[in-house]
Amino acid sequence: AEAATFDKDISITADIDMTDKAWTPIEGYVGNVYGNGNKIKGLTAPLFGTTAASIENLHLTDADITVSEVGNLRIGALAGKIDNATAVITNCSAEGKMTINCTMTEAIDEIFIGGLIGEITTTKECSELCNKLDIVIDGTYKNTIRTGGCIGDIRNGALINSSNLGTITFNGSTGSTHAFSAGLVAYAKVLTNCT
Repeated sequence: AEAATFDKDISITADIDMTDKAWTPIEGYVGNVYGNGNKIKGLTAPLFGTTAASIENLHLTDADITVSEVGNLRIGALAGKIDNATAVITNCSAEGKMTINCTMTEAIDEIFIGGLIGEITTTKECSELCNKLDIVIDGTYKNTIRTGGCIGDIRNGALINSSNLGTITFNGSTGSTHAFSAGLVAYAKVLTNCT
């Protein structure tokens, strides 16, 4: 879906198989996503780009995501960026592989990568997340790159009761002293009961 504002709630009532189907990340969605414990299988691109959505009880399986872009980026299998002080992200997981092959063209560019979410600027609650994606990073990075198993960067808010079971492999090149990688989250102010 192209950039737009969508505010209708989504309730997923059965598993969805996206294997071998093209997908473009949804931009600008501001509603609520109720996964009801169901799975989306075989995504080849992140589910959402930048969003203000609340997302709960949704699981991504057998993902095979490749992102090859240039510039200032936020990348995660579930969402690239979440910015909403009332958003609740809970009981979500991702499993499979995500390959990042991006290029920074400007020294001021920043790239935040997470198995589930690239960047959270603010949320009400972020809990019960589990990443099982293996993340492979190629490309050239001149400035800040932050990579976390679950989330790349949490500016405001806490990550609670969450875990990372995936791996992060960096094969790229960086001339930056601002390259951070961590099993769970590259930057966060508060972590509670996380592994």
